[in-house]
Amino acid sequence: MLFIGLVILSMGFRRTDPYFTEEAINLITFIMLYLIGIPNCNKIKDTRSWLEEKGITYEFVHVKKEPLSKDEISDLAHKVGVDVLINTRGTTYQKLEIKDKNLSDEELLELVHEHQSMLKRPILVLEESVLVGFDEEAFEQFAKQHELLD
Repeated sequence: MLFIGLVILSMGFRRTDPYFTEEAINLITFIMLYLIGIPNCNKIKDTRSWLEEKGITYEFVHVKKEPLSKDEISDLAHKVGVDVLINTRGTTYQKLEIKDKNLSDEELLELVHEHQSMLKRPILVLEESVLVGFDEEAFEQFAKQHELLD
């Protein structure tokens, strides 16, 4: 399953750590909220502040250092739609001059895999739920729905 986090005895292991053995997975597993983006993005900064103010634990996935796989990008696109996932107003999208090229969804997702700064930010992932874009009301509903808030 994509985007399932593992925390062993509150030691904060990341999904990319080599400690993810079958034995470790059987010890103790928690579902982790993932915040996907780029740290210098203002929307990501705002989202991190909001999450921290609310006391919500999350793991940040820096897509320039830990790029999403093609399968992860396809999974996100399947859940929210390609049009929601891609930031068509961003500089990367504009520089690639793809607006009028009539690319298929598969071609667009391939470009997103190559240029992950094209992802609309922030992206919140918890289990099978995905929320894209900065919207405090939507964050509040998402957090309550998943019992992240009291």
